[in-house]
Amino acid sequence: MDIGQAFSMFHVGAINGARISERIAEGRSVWSVQFDMAKQLPSHLSTHLETARGGEKIFKTIEAALSDLKTIGLEEVTVTFSKAEPNPV
Repeated sequence: MDIGQAFSMFHVGAINGARISERIAEGRSVWSVQFDMAKQLPSHLSTHLETARGGEKIFKTIEAALSDLKTIGLEEVTVTFSKAEPNPV
C-alpha cells in the first residue's frame, strides 16, 4: 500500500501498529515497513508500505521509515535489527 492508503487505513482503525525491519542486501542495510492489521486485507492489497512502482519500500535510513510512520499517525513502532554476519576469513 502507499502512504495515502496507510494514512486512511490508520485513521479508520484498520492498522494497529507497524514493524520496521532490516535485512542485508548486496552488502547494505535495507529497511522495510510492514503494518499490523486489525483484520486480514483483501489479497490485492499489501501490508507493506510501498513506493508507487510497487514492492517493499526501501529506506536509506531508519529515520526516513520512522518519519513516514509518524506522518501516518503511528507513534509506537517495533524495530528489528538483523544480526551482523561474520566476515569470512
